[in-house]
Amino acid sequence: MPEPLRIAWTGEPGSSEAGGVAGIAYLMLEGLAARGHRIDVFAETRGGRCTAPGIEGLPNVSIVGRDTRWQWDRWYSRGTFRAFVSSSLSRLVIQRRLAADVLERHAREPYDVVFQMSQFESFFRGRDARLPLVVHPCTIVASEAYWHAAERALARKTESFPRWLAVDLILRLRARLQHRHAARPSLIVGPSRTFVAELRDRYAATAPGVVLRHPTPTPEAPPDAPPPSGRQMLLFVSRMSSRKGVELVVDLSHRLDDLRDEVELVLIGGYTLWSNYTGLLDDLNPRVARYAGEMPQPQVMEHMARATALLVPSRFEPGSIATGEALACGLPVIASSAVGPSEIIDDGGGRVFADGDASSLEAAVRDLLDEATREPDGLRRGAWTIARRELDVPRIVDRLEAILQSAARHEPFRD
Repeated sequence: MPEPLRIAWTGEPGSSEAGGVAGIAYLMLEGLAARGHRIDVFAETRGGRCTAPGIEGLPNVSIVGRDTRWQWDRWYSRGTFRAFVSSSLSRLVIQRRLAADVLERHAREPYDVVFQMSQFESFFRGRDARLPLVVHPCTIVASEAYWHAAERALARKTESFPRWLAVDLILRLRARLQHRHAARPSLIVGPSRTFVAELRDRYAATAPGVVLRHPTPTPEAPPDAPPPSGRQMLLFVSRMSSRKGVELVVDLSHRLDDLRDEVELVLIGGYTLWSNYTGLLDDLNPRVARYAGEMPQPQVMEHMARATALLVPSRFEPGSIATGEALACGLPVIASSAVGPSEIIDDGGGRVFADGDASSLEAAVRDLLDEATREPDGLRRGAWTIARRELDVPRIVDRLEAILQSAARHEPFRD
């Protein structure tokens, strides 16, 4: 049995009450802590208290905080663009200070490894300090900037040009910052092979890359297919923002008009502080599709339990947490080939279509709807099997633990 590690955890601290990146961070943190590893979580605090619910109660976990003064509903956070800029700057300042705290504590009582969750920029020199730095980013800002620019014609339908231009500049500046920091990690961990390859290509990163898929709680038995009830439901659960394939979903709603009495396309989600494509939804075919807006996570999961398939047509999507959630509850996924988890989807539990190809998306949807009519239980069992095999939480924590132990020994990770 290997000795427990002393870990400095930076970046996203995780939350027991959140979905998304915070939710998967919490699952990994909780799993490592339960195995006896001593973890100092360096995180933003407010009034000396961690803002992420659940972490303070975990065994073997200590919080090292830096108070933030950033708040909602101030002059600098009124409006989505101001909030995006001011919160980004505040986070960079806090992360720089927390990095200094890591090195100060490391000098007093050495850490075995630093694990940085979600964020790619590293504000201390892990290699120079002889302290292994494992970075697990959840996006690539250079790719975000690429798609924001490539889709400027779409953005102009819903956003003013000055706003689009300002966001474009900020994304490009942050991408340059990430490029400068690309030499700092000892090891880069990404949620898919596609992601690791693209990150190394965008930033010429020389550190080894390892795949660690997003953990997803998966039941021990496949869920039953819901009884037939009206039209078959296709779900699109996403931010209505750049590179998410919103325009493909709008187009699909018109292509499926002949199935208007058999299929309902439901769009769920809000938008980011820096990209708002909800204006594109005015062109949805109302006979087939409807926009349900944002929903609490339990309500989203209720929709997944009743749906026939989840659509993930993103042009760039490293990990797609929604894909994992869908597969785990037995919901087949129709994903673009650019989506990271498309690497694990087979015809037994979904379909993969050619990135950006509207005709390929339509063909995949019609093919899966036909199979779902004939063999609904088989598809749901296939989706669940993929999640159980590839994404279940203990499996992912096992792999993360092995990755961190290899990094602490300054040895390459062996798959």
